[in-house]
Amino acid sequence: MNRSFNRVVLGFVAAGAWVGAPASATAQSAGFSEQAQPLPFGAAAIAYAPDGTLFVVGGGASTSVLAINPNGTQSTINLSPGFTLDSPGGAAFDPTTGNLLVTDNESFNDGQGNLLSINPLTGFTQTLVSGIDSIDDVAVRSSGEVFVSDAAGQDIGAVFQIDTLAGSTTTVVSGLGFAAGLDFFASGDLVVQNFNSTSFDGEVFEVTITEGANGL
Repeated sequence: MNRSFNRVVLGFVAAGAWVGAPASATAQSAGFSEQAQPLPFGAAAIAYAPDGTLFVVGGGASTSVLAINPNGTQSTINLSPGFTLDSPGGAAFDPTTGNLLVTDNESFNDGQGNLLSINPLTGFTQTLVSGIDSIDDVAVRSSGEVFVSDAAGQDIGAVFQIDTLAGSTTTVVSGLGFAAGLDFFASGDLVVQNFNSTSFDGEVFEVTITEGANGL
């Protein structure tokens, strides 16, 4: 598989700085409205499906995921027996498989961080990759490639591309601090949020992705 990645820094946020913090948690800007949904647990991660379904992942020894339909009705997706979300970090809907992907670092410094795939219709759960101790967020490119961040700190944080069939990883960016949020530009390039564990500054940078005949 051909891969080409190039990192371009988009901006920094100095330690302790608040950017665009609202005056009130419930203040609404013109053109926006708020609709509250009571949850049976604290939300650790959320993800939307193309049909508008919102998936809410709770934190702390959870064996289910909450689905909120566009009409506001809620349903519970029970994970397969033996699976527990101990310390989830991020979630993303995979449009190529129709499954929900969730990261779970289980417990700090235990070497057991996992990326799970959950079928929203049946709850069938499987581990796609394991052993990423500080796994944090997950994002799925429109062409189906899966990326996760590793918030290991101490300049050993990283971003990996996941081979979901082989359960293997390819390092995309290394030498990071606490690599966290992931997303994509419309161009398909990856956006990475990172917290520098030395300077305590935050940064957001772009990883340009070049597609070849055999993939990325």
